[in-house]
Amino acid sequence: MAESGAWIMDLDSQLQAAVGDREMLHVIQAPELFSVPLSPPYCRHVLIWQDHILPLMDLAAWLNGQSERREHKVAGILAFQPRRDQEVRYGALSLAATPIRAQVDDQQACDLPAHPSGWKRLALSCFQQGNRIIPILDLPTLFSDALTKASRVRS
Repeated sequence: MAESGAWIMDLDSQLQAAVGDREMLHVIQAPELFSVPLSPPYCRHVLIWQDHILPLMDLAAWLNGQSERREHKVAGILAFQPRRDQEVRYGALSLAATPIRAQVDDQQACDLPAHPSGWKRLALSCFQQGNRIIPILDLPTLFSDALTKASRVRS
């Protein structure tokens, strides 16, 4: 039985997602944000982190086809590698609370939730913890140009 570390993140009061142990680099409480005119409704802000300008993705807004929420309590700074031969890149997710670390094993694997339907595009797999079903994010897809060019997903 393979066991791995994960960070469980509250995207809003209803939705949760997870990333691998090494993908969560930093958590910022009450991040200082800068508006970006003409940007998609789920990605209206950027923040500065260690000399990088990072888009702040409101994944809950994207999944629900809504405008971004007004209050961004927490930002999770994430690292990913689009391909093995490419440099590590960074992105930020708007979170409703500080992420929680968990251990996950193969026996917790389950099917992706049917609602919202956007999970099919963004999740690598899924696990169940108690009565919660938690998709594991595919960060290269989440922060790709393809996502920002796509129309919003309707639930």
